[in-house]
Amino acid sequence: MAMTSGKKASLKKGKDVEIEAGKKANKRAKFFTEFRKIAQSLGSEGEINYTKIKKHFEENIDWDWGTGDDYLRPQLYDATVNDMLRTSRWTKTPESKFDIFFAKDGDRKKLVAYNSNRWGHWRLSRVDGKLTVVQNENDSIKFKIAGIGRDENDEMVEVGFNDMMRKLKSHRANMGANYLPVVIRYLLKNYPDKCKWKDIAKEIEKLNVFYKKIKSTRADSAREMVCEQQNRKNFVGIICFDKDDKIATTPSGVASCYLDIGKFDEQNAENFFLLTDEQQEKINEFCGKSIAIWHVKEMNRN
Repeated sequence: MAMTSGKKASLKKGKDVEIEAGKKANKRAKFFTEFRKIAQSLGSEGEINYTKIKKHFEENIDWDWGTGDDYLRPQLYDATVNDMLRTSRWTKTPESKFDIFFAKDGDRKKLVAYNSNRWGHWRLSRVDGKLTVVQNENDSIKFKIAGIGRDENDEMVEVGFNDMMRKLKSHRANMGANYLPVVIRYLLKNYPDKCKWKDIAKEIEKLNVFYKKIKSTRADSAREMVCEQQNRKNFVGIICFDKDDKIATTPSGVASCYLDIGKFDEQNAENFFLLTDEQQEKINEFCGKSIAIWHVKEMNRN
């Protein structure tokens, strides 16, 4: 029996997905191999942070480590035994070969080479139905988990969940387009990963296909709005990066985005803090209502 074109396409797509998964696994292995080299160079007392590790990659690595879904930062979280963001990719406790760094005092700026005898035993476990990082109950010394709480003197400008919601409410009251809530919902759908702008742009165009056309593309207008909110009082947590994984300062340079409740700057790149599930749900629900309000407004106008 002859194979239909649909079946052929399905098989090809499945094969493509398999190939892409293999590429990601190989790239992930490269990250951990390099992390192990860095950890070994620290010895028992040395410390390092994201900024220094990034510099190491810039100066020594010739493969693409700074773009796409598998960029440097989340891989570092995955390699740190006591980082709360380790659960964003692992679905169960990883093999010991992936236990590379430990964040002293729960501070991502103080990464040291992990030694279980010194820094305790860590695993991933479900607590109240949620996967989380936990320390072995039998460890005599209890350590902090990175990503929980903030130092009162932290240099970052605290936006915080409540402040973010306040600004979103203010934006809704004066909303001239649905771009910000659309972008935020898309980022939440992929949270806490960074998303490519080209994928966000498709979502914007899809949710604005019903409305009257404008001179520029809606995605271009959205990119300008998203980039500008980084440096204004109405900053709502959307961080923009250029193709080199540096903060994008112009709309044309925006290549990707992610969502953060703390104002980002390159010197404090370790201080990414995870929104709780409840906070994500509230933000998602609020933005969904904002999009619906805008839709009704535009349909009535046209």
